[in-house]
Amino acid sequence: MKASPRRRPTWLLAAAVAIAAWIGCRTSRTTAVDPLPAIAEVRSVTARFFDPDAGRDVQFGVPLDRLPSIYAALLPATVDEQPAKWTALGELEMTLHDGRPFRIDLYHLRPGEDGAFSAGETYERRTYYRGGSSPRLVEALREAHAAASQARTPIQPQGAPR
Repeated sequence: MKASPRRRPTWLLAAAVAIAAWIGCRTSRTTAVDPLPAIAEVRSVTARFFDPDAGRDVQFGVPLDRLPSIYAALLPATVDEQPAKWTALGELEMTLHDGRPFRIDLYHLRPGEDGAFSAGETYERRTYYRGGSSPRLVEALREAHAAASQARTPIQPQGAPR
């Protein structure tokens, strides 16, 4: 039985709409985004992360000249609308020049997977992302920690020559 000429365009239109909707949904999950504040907007950053080599949490003020390598380890990123229960790696607490806070929670994924993080002005207003590389992120954080440690001025005992 042949479809009538009047029914065929309706069926084709419905199929075209369904395909366009599927492509639109798929594109929104795979389009790269940059959810991080511009480095020029950042006044200060405090990092806390678990260093597997040291076997402990490390907390330090991030030198702003190290922020580009940390950002590079997080990007490119895409929104993850169904995040899993990831293992926490650490966090970056930022203060922007206008006084607003910005938080990035860092997650460690299995070897071979992209990195993952959540970001937003507050913990409650965060969005989850996949992107970058967990090993590169750990390395960038270690390098930033080493730079911060070298930049610290040792505390001089009172009365000691300077």
